[in-house]
Amino acid sequence: MNREEALSIWAPAVSPWSRWTKAVLFSFMQSPIPDLPANPTAVSTVPLMEDTALFLNLPGSTGVDHGLRLAAVGYRPIPLYNACPYAPNKFASEDVRSTQTVDRREGGMTVAVIDVIPILRALERGTKSLKQITLSASAPPAFLIDSNRNDAAFTPQIGWFDNRSIVRPSDLPSGEFLQAHGINRVVLIQASRRLQTDLQTVLLPWQEAGITILTQAPSEPWQPSVFVVRRPSLVKSLWDRVLLRFRYRPNSSGAFGRFIHGSAG
Repeated sequence: MNREEALSIWAPAVSPWSRWTKAVLFSFMQSPIPDLPANPTAVSTVPLMEDTALFLNLPGSTGVDHGLRLAAVGYRPIPLYNACPYAPNKFASEDVRSTQTVDRREGGMTVAVIDVIPILRALERGTKSLKQITLSASAPPAFLIDSNRNDAAFTPQIGWFDNRSIVRPSDLPSGEFLQAHGINRVVLIQASRRLQTDLQTVLLPWQEAGITILTQAPSEPWQPSVFVVRRPSLVKSLWDRVLLRFRYRPNSSGAFGRFIHGSAG
């Protein structure tokens, strides 16, 4: 199986949600993808709700694992990972270390700010499992994002590969599109009830379009609770827009990942 075939499994033409699948990590996959045995899919306690989309904001490869469990229930996992693990055609995955594994005092090496290689490998491993699951064309979506996508614990240094990323309203369907396809509720699955700034820019328009937003912790019994997204003050809104625009800048391909040549926030 090659990377193009893997992408077609995660984003089949029959699903109306496939257009939002991000191809970024698929372009970095090994080709051909190693013929690994399909991982056994654990049973999910999440019930299939035809009028509900799930939004998994979970760390690293955890989101992919949960997405596959949800696929077994009947949800369509849609990977929204939009960060490059390293610079294309410049390094191999084993040449790049992340801030999670490197001593910041060390020099002379390429360091990726966010470690997304485990997500890449999870997508590779999970492709065969997903292929064996029969999903209907109308299966409701389970959007997958990395909760650590912009969680740099310190200021990136010159020479590092800054692949911090954000999720933008254009990365997801509009509230009107959701409703036109029978989706009236969105359950945000994450460990905390704190809403990251970029998620606010996505969820608030959905709420204003009439979509009910709920939250659910992944480790607790399934009982989503209603979550009201608060509109920020004008000053905070303007400041947040400045940060999102200038701190997290996509590269020429539209994905996130570029080398730092000067000061970075």
